[in-house]
Amino acid sequence: MINSDELNQILENLPIIIEGDNSAGYDLSEDVSSIVYYVDIFECGNSDIVRRHIDIDFIFGDCYELHEEDALFQSIFTRCNLQTITEASEQKIVLYQKP
Repeated sequence: MINSDELNQILENLPIIIEGDNSAGYDLSEDVSSIVYYVDIFECGNSDIVRRHIDIDFIFGDCYELHEEDALFQSIFTRCNLQTITEASEQKIVLYQKP
């Protein structure tokens, strides 16, 4: 699981812009409802396509999806030791849940 300090580090590297006059001092961590790692597997003929992504969900309904090629995805992937997970089936792992 991701703790509050790690959440703040992740959000510092999130490439989004908060609209409004107070965006520079805005604490985005209060708006994160969850961070979830997904492994999606799609059948394509005789082979499978594996897609990994991390969704950062906000309390106001928006979601920011990090793709496997994103540096922030790789940082979270390593920090949470997700490389040890076998991917024989679709998975959903909650890395952070707002208390």
